[in-house]
Amino acid sequence: MDLVSSRKGQAILFIILAIIIVMIFILVFSIMRSSPEEYEVPTGYNDYQPVYNYLEGCLKESAKDAVQEVAMFGGYSSAISDELNPVIGQPTLSNAIYFPAESNVILPLWYHMSSSDYCTSNCEFESEVPTIESIKSQLKFLVENDVYECMRNAEEVLVDYEIERKGMPYVEVTMNEEEVIFDLDYPIDVKEKETEGASYSLGSVRVVLNAPLLKMYNIAKEITAVEAVYSFYEKAIIDIIVANSGLSREKLPPFYHFEIGFQEPVFWSALDVKNKLSNLILSYSNLFMLNGSKNMIHIGNENINYYDEMFLNRFVLNLIDLGDFSDISYSVLFDQSWNYYFSFGGEYFAGPETAGSAPFPMNQYVVPYDISMPLVISLSDSEALEGEGLFFNFALELNIRDSEPFNATSEIYEGAESYLCLESNFLCDGKINVITNSGEYVEDADVFFSSADESCFIGKTNETGILEGKFPCGLGYLTASKGELESSEVPVLFDSDRTVEETIQMLEKKEVEAKVRKYVVTEEGVNEMPIQLAPNEIAIFNLQMVSNTGNPFSTALIINGSEESKNITLVEGDYEINGFLILEDNIVIPEKEICPTIELPLLGCLDDPVILESFEMNSSLMGKVELIEPTWHYDGNQESLTFYLIALDKIASYDDLEELGNLDTYVEENKEWLVPKENVN
Repeated sequence: MDLVSSRKGQAILFIILAIIIVMIFILVFSIMRSSPEEYEVPTGYNDYQPVYNYLEGCLKESAKDAVQEVAMFGGYSSAISDELNPVIGQPTLSNAIYFPAESNVILPLWYHMSSSDYCTSNCEFESEVPTIESIKSQLKFLVENDVYECMRNAEEVLVDYEIERKGMPYVEVTMNEEEVIFDLDYPIDVKEKETEGASYSLGSVRVVLNAPLLKMYNIAKEITAVEAVYSFYEKAIIDIIVANSGLSREKLPPFYHFEIGFQEPVFWSALDVKNKLSNLILSYSNLFMLNGSKNMIHIGNENINYYDEMFLNRFVLNLIDLGDFSDISYSVLFDQSWNYYFSFGGEYFAGPETAGSAPFPMNQYVVPYDISMPLVISLSDSEALEGEGLFFNFALELNIRDSEPFNATSEIYEGAESYLCLESNFLCDGKINVITNSGEYVEDADVFFSSADESCFIGKTNETGILEGKFPCGLGYLTASKGELESSEVPVLFDSDRTVEETIQMLEKKEVEAKVRKYVVTEEGVNEMPIQLAPNEIAIFNLQMVSNTGNPFSTALIINGSEESKNITLVEGDYEINGFLILEDNIVIPEKEICPTIELPLLGCLDDPVILESFEMNSSLMGKVELIEPTWHYDGNQESLTFYLIALDKIASYDDLEELGNLDTYVEENKEWLVPKENVN
């Protein structure tokens, strides 16, 4: 222990000595730079002031131009532009893009997939983030060259002076959060042409620009890290797709959709969907906001409902540990004319996978989106550079494969901490109430906050079922657990502008034995005695709990006729029930002759009959159930239940198919028969 303490003491002593030495060095350096012996002002100095002012003006204008150029192009300039190699018309095939697409303006892709767009596994990702030293070096190069050129023309303006350059300009660049500082040493002798006086050697010139270049760089670097690790922008694009998808050519294809019964299939071309998506991204781009920035707008108001507010807040990016950047504006820019990569899992068309045949097939849509596209992030300060303004622009490449964010492995950012669960992100006030579905407090429940692919334990409830304190800022879901009690996900948005209060309802789940019976439709009507399913029939029930707490529970039962019973998970509450009965069998519907006009007694059909062709089905809809109003209540006590449907006894002809269309009427007329009942045996 003494040895450790001794080593710690030695280390602290060395650190203190190092700090003292650095401070002495800085003091001596400052004295040397301002020493009158080094830069003694001769008699008649004011006579040379115009030359000094001209040199200072050259430095100031050159410095402004250099800072604006390097910021405008994401930390790159003409000095090292050959490091960026954009491909015309293919914005995702290199380390840079043209923005706008039809221009010659080049922006680096600070983060991008370097592998082919067709890559789906073990792909390589790269970063074109410049270092601060690289940015300083470019500023130095640009300013030194511009000042040299500027002073070459000095005598054409300063006609009363002889100006002799004794060497090359040397510029030193330093930065802080709000300023870029340029110190110029340029050996120049100046002499008035009309006098016999001695020449004067100009000393150092300093220009301080109010330009938050370093602050913008740090914000951009953090945005890039969050994107690389957490796929922030990919998730936003997926939200846009989900919000604008549906079974219509006018909408985007859904990631997944399943329907039973005859529906006209919908097909989409990748090119058409790509154009629609481009328009949507452009229209949604103004929703992207950076929390804490100058143009951040709090979305919540009395005219917007809670769930819309939650959706919109998914476009709000939260950064931490970056200090105050309320003077910086943030924008996301997208060019519709970019020819980015888009396909449906490598295919050019998407449509349903159809089971069965007309007129009652089952259509299943599984649409894999594959996308690689650039976005441009722009940071700006309108007050910088004496009101001229400063824009810092850089690009990121977004990658989605199989409708999921597709990014580098954590090896690129190895050791990166969990962004969501950092203690420094626990900044937002909240109060969480945890109750059972019967309204009782749940003491000592574990409460979790989840967002994206991360989950954080945020505390335990007290004796009154309350957890109150600071929570991670952002949009996500709350869950709780204790023993046999579990909860559904409760959507929540924690933000710094208000104290958020949410209630989690915990549910006692029970495994209930479930049987299924069907009421059969005959020529006389619906048979009042329910019977078992046939071995080749499958019943599908979906149960959705109706709840006013905002966290409904849902469950499903799928059972075939060869199974006597099957377990279903239920909790106490009111449920809406939807169900179908599917016959898994080959059925041949024979042809049918129908009269297209009028058929008279004895005379028969006045026109030639129309033949409805025979066709074959390998599965068909046979029955259904729907209980919405009124709903069904499960009181939590029944341990064995029977569920019911109304079904046809057979489908063997076109007439039977017509009868299938009357199922909804039979269901509506006999709802009381379809309420699940407790088994008595």
